Amino acid sequence: MAKKEICSGDLSIFYDEENFNHYLEHAKKIKDVCGKSKLANTNITGEDYYRKIYELVQVANMIMNKEKAPNLFDLIPLKKDGTFQKARRIYIYDNGISYCESDSAGEYISGERITLAIVPYGINPWYEFMDTNEKVDEHRARLAITIVSGVRKLYPLLDRGLKIQNIKTKSTYIKQEDLKPGAIYKEKSGTEYLFLGGISIVSYPSTFPNLILTSKHKHIYGCEYLRVTKKVKDVLDGCNSLDEFLEKWAHVKLKTGVTEELGFSSRGRTSLRKFIEETSNPCLKGWIKVNMSGPNATPGLPEQSMFSINLKNSATGSVSQYDVYVEYDDTE
Repeated sequence: MAKKEICSGDLSIFYDEENFNHYLEHAKKIKDVCGKSKLANTNITGEDYYRKIYELVQVANMIMNKEKAPNLFDLIPLKKDGTFQKARRIYIYDNGISYCESDSAGEYISGERITLAIVPYGINPWYEFMDTNEKVDEHRARLAITIVSGVRKLYPLLDRGLKIQNIKTKSTYIKQEDLKPGAIYKEKSGTEYLFLGGISIVSYPSTFPNLILTSKHKHIYGCEYLRVTKKVKDVLDGCNSLDEFLEKWAHVKLKTGVTEELGFSSRGRTSLRKFIEETSNPCLKGWIKVNMSGPNATPGLPEQSMFSINLKNSATGSVSQYDVYVEYDDTE
């Protein structure tokens, strides 16, 4: 029988000691072999890998000791009859680590992503380094490190700061037509984005090499977003419109002699981002000096530039002034 187990009514979750010991011993071996050297095809060292695995084990012990989520059974999704759902892992904590395996040359390489989860019955334990002697059924599940397979995005109970997230109820998403350019919205995962809407940004003269403003040029087929970071917040401070923000952001990202992208992410009509909450609206005026595109555009209106910026031509080294135009389609 498991040494650690938490219960609520006829439900219980046990600490799979065999599973955690395997991952810790394996991680210690990698730390001893690789130390401060990076693992092949990864950006982490052997010491980093051990620390990440140890963190998953620490969080597991916090759960079992009720230091975190003491009312765990009230926070996790269960079947209508109050039992565990077959073959449905309940993700508890994810720190972005992938399992390291040995390749044919004996080097450690990154494999499948792993995370801390409640693992119910219906999942083959042989491939997950789990204790096969422990009974698992609709009333009893294991807490273990498990492989993430076939899941595009995780929604764990605990975020990276170990704060509890709501994973029990289905999220209600804001309708696409209710999104306002210039507002900041939060995804279910907690990531925040500045919503820019259906835009395309073009610079003239258009012969400037390597300058990438948006991926769409003048063909608008979806929406643009910018993940909110401290740098983005700093630039947003004091901006009343997206026009002001874009000009300031362009001067930050497109410095003379540097041809970086603006960092926007594009999504097509069939894969637009979904948001659960508007967290703030720093650019209340939205877009002002944009050139309307799409079915709502007024025919015959002359296009106007939003601002000008001096940039260096990477081929010739000469600095020229470029006018920036923003096309906007409000039907997106």
